[in-house]
Amino acid sequence: MKKIIRFLPLLTIAILASCSSEVLPPQVEVQPAPPVVNPPSTTGNETLLPPLYPFSDKSYFIKGESSVTSNVDISAFFQGNNTPNLGTIVNNGEKLNLIAMGGGLTAGVRNGGLYRVGQMTSFPNLVAWQMGMNNFQSPLFSASEANGTGYLALVDDGSSYPTWKEVKNNVTTVKAGTPPILTKYQGNSAQNYGLPENGGLTIASRVVNTETLDLLGNRWSVGGVFASRILPDGIDDKSVSLREQILKQPINFYLLEDDSDMLISLIKNNGNALSSYGYERYTNGPKILEKTIEMLYEKAKADKGVVFTWPIITDLAYFNWYSLEELKTKAKSISINGNSTDMLFIPSQTVDILFRNLKKGDDVFTVLPTSTFLNTQILNNNTQFIKQYNDRIRALAKEKGLAIVDLEKIYHQIHLNQYISADGFKIDGGTRGNFFSADGIYPTAIGQAVIANEVIKAINQTYNATIPQINLLAYSKLVGTE
Repeated sequence: MKKIIRFLPLLTIAILASCSSEVLPPQVEVQPAPPVVNPPSTTGNETLLPPLYPFSDKSYFIKGESSVTSNVDISAFFQGNNTPNLGTIVNNGEKLNLIAMGGGLTAGVRNGGLYRVGQMTSFPNLVAWQMGMNNFQSPLFSASEANGTGYLALVDDGSSYPTWKEVKNNVTTVKAGTPPILTKYQGNSAQNYGLPENGGLTIASRVVNTETLDLLGNRWSVGGVFASRILPDGIDDKSVSLREQILKQPINFYLLEDDSDMLISLIKNNGNALSSYGYERYTNGPKILEKTIEMLYEKAKADKGVVFTWPIITDLAYFNWYSLEELKTKAKSISINGNSTDMLFIPSQTVDILFRNLKKGDDVFTVLPTSTFLNTQILNNNTQFIKQYNDRIRALAKEKGLAIVDLEKIYHQIHLNQYISADGFKIDGGTRGNFFSADGIYPTAIGQAVIANEVIKAINQTYNATIPQINLLAYSKLVGTE
């Protein structure tokens, strides 16, 4: 008799009815359900900053600590570049003043954290180098705090499933408080304003540390804490917006990536809210982007830049750690929450145990918490609204004469392993490939260079420029595959 896998966690059977999600009628505006998150760590009675990890079961997936000291320095790679032809971006004799705004992707989040090497190899920094701008300022962590928030090193345990070690040496100081305080950025005025974890254009347009309460009773957001780090000393983060500060500096070209960090938070903490969030993004996202574009023109007279579509979440390697196809290959029969329809599994202890314990020929009869997978209806709703959002961004770019980087198309090519760079470098979109970092969501240094090249191609096409692309074969030898 074949073994029957029965995994019936308590407290889950009662919520099976919530597995489905209605398709939202287009005439009804739905506000996004806020993510359900684990309480941040505390010291005494004060709150510390929660990690940027892509999973909620930290105690299960973390298998120890690691110390890393990186000596990666990309400046030598870019030295000697000729001054490129910037086409119609700037007038003759005019200096290029570039800024970047967005979320974790723009900031350089990688491997579940934000740290110095990730910041240095973020796509805005790479684009700036290729545009001949060798003084572009990313708000780098100092050399003594080079590992920033700390991050994750993927453990090779012989399986295809993820476990990580935490890199915890040389991390930034977090002073507990309301809000927590990161060590201030001490360089010149920053030009990369990427904000991790629910940051981006939305938080940049508001008072940095608002008095609005979140689900945990905090009067601050993680994105706001990173924004406070960038604000100059003496600026009250409870009375000004980051965008207000950005617009005080000279700007004539911009990169605007309307971040998907809230989407990622919902995936790992409250996936059943994805349908409503996709609808909210489709409804309100273009308005936020368009308002930022209008402000850049009104305050800085900047009318040239690059905007981005969103990837579809099914193209993230994060969802390849555990697949229904693998279950179908191994199992004799499958019944998950009463069905065997398509679903995406979210890394969690429950899912990991199911996959690791499965033997060829087992019958899988299991009830999983609805927080550990996304069903077809939720995925279809979210995909529908994100595609509609992307169509609106494409139309906005055409209307405003802006360059556009179609991350929806690019990530899908990478997911299918069909992306090859202009210099013949093959991009692997798998969980242990060269595009996605160990968190399965944000790109490696090579992945960021892929995006940088796509930005350059879009700029050249839109503004009649001849900016050279990064040679990925040579670049990969410098930064490695992580």
